[in-house]
Amino acid sequence: MGIAGGTAFLDMYATQPLLPELRVAFGGANEATVAATVSSLSFGVALAAPLIGPLADRIGRKRVIVSAIFTLAIVTFFAAQAHTLAELIAWRFVHGLAMPGIFAVTLAYIAEEFPSAVGGRAIGAYICGNVVGGFLGRYISAFVAARADWHAAFVALGALNVAGGIGVLSLMPSAQNFRARAASANAFAALGGFLRSPATLAVYGVGAAVLFTLVAAFTFATFHLAAAPYSRRSPASP
Repeated sequence: MGIAGGTAFLDMYATQPLLPELRVAFGGANEATVAATVSSLSFGVALAAPLIGPLADRIGRKRVIVSAIFTLAIVTFFAAQAHTLAELIAWRFVHGLAMPGIFAVTLAYIAEEFPSAVGGRAIGAYICGNVVGGFLGRYISAFVAARADWHAAFVALGALNVAGGIGVLSLMPSAQNFRARAASANAFAALGGFLRSPATLAVYGVGAAVLFTLVAAFTFATFHLAAAPYSRRSPASP
């Protein structure tokens, strides 16, 4: 569960420390444009999340989780070959489409397969993996890019995705309680009910506001910290 949680967030914010380098690499693009390498992924997640549940109900949790991790690896390797900023943003959007197959479906897997006595610990391991993965994605991309370039950073992340996929495939037990069902219509009907519920919409609003603030702060602080007097590559301020 920890490995699944880590791979779910490994790529999510990986471009944040690379934004100043990407701005230079793509001809002095402005901050908002290069920051789209983060926001485009978030849009992909939002679009795919409601659709992945019915798919997992039909073909199985573990199959979706493992497939999503290896899809992330493939997309990351393609992103490493991007020649334009628009191409990189497009690959980041595809990253977002694949991610709900890990973090949304893993929680469903835990609910089905773990007895209540250990379910809390399993969720704790998964959330711990989220935190570690989010940190490592930022740190490794910055570490590799500082010694090579942003292309190499994506290659390193892709290799970690492959390792994570192998780990989950090997260590995650096959589902014992899963029963395939074609629940697409019911799932979309339930989604419509959620969207008509004021209480549920309020919860969505809180989550959106928290994530908006967090992602914006981490994204745009990067440009500030890349300038003088913080950057060792910039002349010191008086």
